[in-house]
Amino acid sequence: MERAPATPSPATAWLDGLLERAVAAGVTDLHLEPDAGGLWVRLRGAQGWQEERVPPEIPASELGSRIKVLARLDPNERRLPLDGRLSWRQGGRSADFRVATLPSLHGEVVALRVLQRSAEPPPLGALGLNAVAEARLRAWLAQQRGLVVIAGPTGAGKTTTAYAALGGVDASTTKIITVEDPVEFHREGLVQIAVDPDQGLTFAGVLRAVLRQDPDVIFVGEVRDAATAAVAVQAALTGHGVVATLHASSVEGAVTRLLDLGVEPFLLADALAGVVAQRLIPRLCPACCVVEPWPRELGATEPGDLAAGGLAARPRSKARGAGCARCGGRGVTGRMGFFEVVEIGARIRAALARPDILAELRSAIADEGGGTLRAQVLSAARRGEIGVAEAWRWIDEDGAVASERTG
Repeated sequence: MERAPATPSPATAWLDGLLERAVAAGVTDLHLEPDAGGLWVRLRGAQGWQEERVPPEIPASELGSRIKVLARLDPNERRLPLDGRLSWRQGGRSADFRVATLPSLHGEVVALRVLQRSAEPPPLGALGLNAVAEARLRAWLAQQRGLVVIAGPTGAGKTTTAYAALGGVDASTTKIITVEDPVEFHREGLVQIAVDPDQGLTFAGVLRAVLRQDPDVIFVGEVRDAATAAVAVQAALTGHGVVATLHASSVEGAVTRLLDLGVEPFLLADALAGVVAQRLIPRLCPACCVVEPWPRELGATEPGDLAAGGLAARPRSKARGAGCARCGGRGVTGRMGFFEVVEIGARIRAALARPDILAELRSAIADEGGGTLRAQVLSAARRGEIGVAEAWRWIDEDGAVASERTG
């Protein structure tokens, strides 16, 4: 007698539907966050964050346990943070999810980073870089030597930019090896390696092995530690092209982060070819923008608007999206990229060799076009392309609006 197929529990069925919906909508991050009233689902995609309540009949503990089982984690361990990954497939769609759990006051927080296997990175020309920046990036990849760092916060599209740049390299005549955690885009013609620290496959260890495979170009999915930074710099110094992503807020931050990881300044000066710093910010829906007075904290909209003691007038700007049918009530439609691309020229290299490195380095980077990212964000807010609150969120990271206040 044949056994009838098991009927999934309500929690399992609801989770399957959530993952399917997230992948179909192009969501990049999915969070389950408990509070005193129940469980929230927060999803981040091209239109920013959305949130909704999990139906009360779906037990939060069962959802968490199901995700852990799929990610090969211990479903009974709720006291410690856990990290894992799971693969999902349904119909013609498939995705990998990076899973991280964290105990909190009201239960476990579960964060999933969505990595869609079927997604294709856009061509480099579609990212929104200006002509000079795009030409620089193409030239760095074409010479196939030196280190190119792509910096930004989580979710800024660093890997997408890296793959878009690699797309301009002929893989039939160039040996390209990627080292990632996990592999985010599956591309024919590349040797792609997923690190697995539990099995001894660390970034640094895999990179050392990759150097014995005679690559022309290496992509390092993330420089997280001193060992990885050291091997990436060594690879660039020995005649390889290296593209690496790094969590840093600016070009200057990327350089200082590598120094903080123990890279010797004179080695970095020789290895580093260029740095890209970037942001992705939700674009206001043009159909439902709300116009409000420009905030005084963000300074003048134009240099001529400044008067003694403050603004001569309070110009009005599109501050936020109210939500409409066109944008699904979210007030935003897609995201807008902002890029700062700096070539490591003679003055920056000289600054890296000085003992009083930071002050001279900051000045040298500014002369090469650094420090423009926040100005670009503010300019887009002035034009009404992004919301004022989003602009303030990014340019207030380290008090960088000071220069704007003085014109």
